[in-house]
Amino acid sequence: MYHNQLLGHRPIFGVEPPLVFTTFRERIARGHFMVIALAPLVVLDALFISLYALGVLRLFMDLCLAVNTIGAVGDVWIALKLIRQPRGSYVEDTQTGIEVWAVSASVGRSETT
Repeated sequence: MYHNQLLGHRPIFGVEPPLVFTTFRERIARGHFMVIALAPLVVLDALFISLYALGVLRLFMDLCLAVNTIGAVGDVWIALKLIRQPRGSYVEDTQTGIEVWAVSASVGRSETT
């Protein structure tokens, strides 16, 4: 496991063949979670398509693109589910999935009388 900073959070990177994953021990903002979930799909697919277009190992790039895109199906599904959650929600990654924590509209507001 490796720790670093990602969008102000401390991710845990791991490998449990055939999976490569990123998880968090703390709750993170819904938007940050969606960016982190979709980043490997967008960044790696763009890289594979670019290398394919340049003629670099085309068959291998086809395979990489297919495997990465298929592997990202769960991340896309989670991002689609999170779009329906209210802004300001927080997401907690658990061993069985995710938990979404909605923030009340009055939290963090101060009222003056």
